[in-house]
Amino acid sequence: MLLAKSEGVFERLACVDQLAALVGQVFPLISLDDRRLERSGGDHDLLIVDESFAFRFPRSGVHGLALEIDVLRHLRRRSAVATPTYSHVDPAGRFGGYPLISGSALTPACFAVLPEDRRDGVLRAAAVFLSALHGLSPEVIAPVRQWPSMWTPAEFAHRGLTEFVPAIAEDLPDQARAAGAFYARYRELELPPPVVVHGDLVYEHVLIDKDTLELTGIIDFGDIALGDPAQDFLGFWAYGVDAAARAIDLYDPGGPDAGLIERSRHHFIRYCLDRLLENVDRGPSARHDLAAGIDELLATDTFHNPRR
Repeated sequence: MLLAKSEGVFERLACVDQLAALVGQVFPLISLDDRRLERSGGDHDLLIVDESFAFRFPRSGVHGLALEIDVLRHLRRRSAVATPTYSHVDPAGRFGGYPLISGSALTPACFAVLPEDRRDGVLRAAAVFLSALHGLSPEVIAPVRQWPSMWTPAEFAHRGLTEFVPAIAEDLPDQARAAGAFYARYRELELPPPVVVHGDLVYEHVLIDKDTLELTGIIDFGDIALGDPAQDFLGFWAYGVDAAARAIDLYDPGGPDAGLIERSRHHFIRYCLDRLLENVDRGPSARHDLAAGIDELLATDTFHNPRR
């Protein structure tokens, strides 16, 4: 296999041995005998070394590591939640390494069995973390021209209407019609001024200690960008409406944002549709399984929270 390079980041063509060889060239003192390649991330490949260290290789078409590292450096001054600390950065900016953060993904099933006080503790820690992240000044971190921006609802809706709806129209006609109606409403969603957002804060990136049942860290900042703060709350809907509402109640954006919870739910529905779109090629059975959980969301996508 070939290792392809494009604008300082790598195409998804490299094997574990090639990436390990590159790390060894730049950091020859690191032992790479125990290694594996993790490719579940949408914007990077992750070389895990000795189950204690990770080297992240951004893929072509996404921003490099410099902005992410600078955001994390500023964030550590404002938040006690553990985030990746890059200690080994390739001088050419092609990859960076950091000690793995301990903990397990806070899946919906894991959240459901937490004692109530532990649930609240995790939601509180996450909300305080997001308050710190969203409060960062983009101008202090990097010139505005260097910042990537999250897609707008109109851009997501365009992709959904041109790619998603036609792809399922024959197999899932009722869902296609409901999705089309949702996208038509979603593209008109009004957004507040953008802030620094994580951009992909779903349960896979929220870590919990299975012994203490406390939040241990938040990972995968490869989608860091300027965007709607409500984007970073969409993942809490996977834990249920009460969890999403509680996280937003605990959040301090530094000013009123009456539409935050409603926008976050719209973003969550769009996220669920995105996952279905990404699995269109898996066949009718997989599509029907993924579609089952979206029907109710599409039928009740108007939501109002009297508290905010």
